[in-house]
This record gives sequence, C-alpha cells and structure tokens, in this order.
Amino acid sequence: MRVFDASSESVFESLCDDLAVKVREVMGAPDIIIGIRTGGERVALSLARHFPQSRCCFVTARRPSTKGKEKSGVRRILRYLPVRLLDLMRIMEARFLSRHINPHREVIADISPEIIGAISHGDTSVLIVDDAVDSGYTLKAVTGKVTGLAGGRVSTAAITSTTCEPVIVPDFVVFNDKVLVRFPWSMDARQ
Repeated sequence: MRVFDASSESVFESLCDDLAVKVREVMGAPDIIIGIRTGGERVALSLARHFPQSRCCFVTARRPSTKGKEKSGVRRILRYLPVRLLDLMRIMEARFLSRHINPHREVIADISPEIIGAISHGDTSVLIVDDAVDSGYTLKAVTGKVTGLAGGRVSTAAITSTTCEPVIVPDFVVFNDKVLVRFPWSMDARQ
C-alpha cells in the first residue's frame, strides 16, 4: 500500500484528465455525470470540463464515521505532522477500515426532477463518479439508487480503488488496488 500525493490542484486535475481519457475511449461522452459528494463532486466537476455537453448533478452518501472525524478537530493537528507520518497514518487507517467494514450508508439523492426525467430515458448514459473507492459500499449504494431510476447504461468511475476486492469495482479508474490518494480536500493535505 502506498500514498500518492495529489494535494496540489494541478496534480489533481492531471488525474482527472487521465480519468476523462479512459471514459472517452470506452463510452464517449456521458449524457449525465453524477458526483458523490464531496470528493466525487470535485472529480465530476473536473470531468465536466472534458464533457461540456454532459449535465452534472450530485448525490450525498456518507459513512456514519465521517461526520465524527470532521467534528473532532483532527485537521488542525495533522498540518503539523511530517508527511511520512501522515502517510503511515493513512495506511494504518485504511488497513483498520478494511477489517471493520460497515455497509451502512445514508444516501441522499438530491437530483432535480429534470435530471431524473433525463436519466429515465432508455438511451441516456450515466456516469457515477467518486474520488476513491475503499470498501465500495458508498458507490454500490448510489449506483443501486441511480440504476433504479435509469433506463439507460450506468457506468462508474473513480480516481482510485484502494482495496483488492471492493463490493463494486469502478468501470474506470486511474489507480487500481492499494493506492491511497491525498486530495486537495483531504484532512491531511498541506494548504
């Protein structure tokens, strides 16, 4: 397991460019891009630059533990730690989470009626985007909800898939298996 530092906007955008190339090669331009907040929202907005004709919308799907981590104030401490220690902490957290998988997700699909109408047409291609797939439960929950609405093809994409066997494997991915990515919005990103 290793950590790839994409905390600078230019490196992050370069990863999104790579992802866009993979999507375009296989499916062309999706009609609708759905970003999973918050990281997937940033990836979706970046992909939308490559596919200006695609409509973009967002859904929220959170692990129960995410809110507690955000409220703990840990971000203030992390900025003072050496990068090597931050990398080690990320790896340890990923290993811990892989052993303590919680499939429960709260999925709030705040998709406009106009987009729902477009998704339900049989010839509409939909791309669901997240920043990282760990266990895959978030992507699976959102994909299940969207597939229930969609009449057309639903594909998935992420910058990284961090584990060997997530419950759903993204159709398009830049890093596959055991690469953790530090994004500009990550708690341990240097500002």
